[in-house]
Amino acid sequence: MYSIILGSTSPYKRALLEGYNISFTVEDSGVDEKQFHQDTVEHTVRVLAEKKAEAIIEGHKNTETLIITTDVAGDLDGKFLGKPESLEQAQEMIMSYSGKEVLIWCGTTVVNARTNTFYTDVAKASVQFAELNEQDVVRYVQEKKPIDKGGAIAIEEIEERGFIQKITGEYDAIIGISMKFVLKILQEYNK
Repeated sequence: MYSIILGSTSPYKRALLEGYNISFTVEDSGVDEKQFHQDTVEHTVRVLAEKKAEAIIEGHKNTETLIITTDVAGDLDGKFLGKPESLEQAQEMIMSYSGKEVLIWCGTTVVNARTNTFYTDVAKASVQFAELNEQDVVRYVQEKKPIDKGGAIAIEEIEERGFIQKITGEYDAIIGISMKFVLKILQEYNK
């Protein structure tokens, strides 16, 4: 039986795995995400998910361990939406989504530490934003301080505030892990 490591300290990603009754431990990869930006958002999340797995596997080589790492980023009109550097920037980012569609890319890697086999997938979803009220956005930013979130948003938090009109694609991937992909890989190892 393989033990599972989630290569993220995100409470949202932990909650996703827990929601599927998956037992796991948490380990931070320590990867400097800015150093691995690529030509497209899709390519960036793929590379970052793999780099995070590479960093964690070092301490687990030849063990019966599966390591799950991910990276999520948004794309607005072809522009990469990373983590904001200030609350002001977070507010500007969110206001720029008003009435627009934001593409969310989620790179997910599962690596078998015993065989050093990497499995990576990139899921794409879209979030159609409603027309946003600046006061609501200011309140959200002041309450949630979303500077640690890609695109300055946590989907669960903004959805309950009425910021979203429609979501298309895998909801779990927007939160941060393509669970459809992870469950498929885990099923292969637990036959």
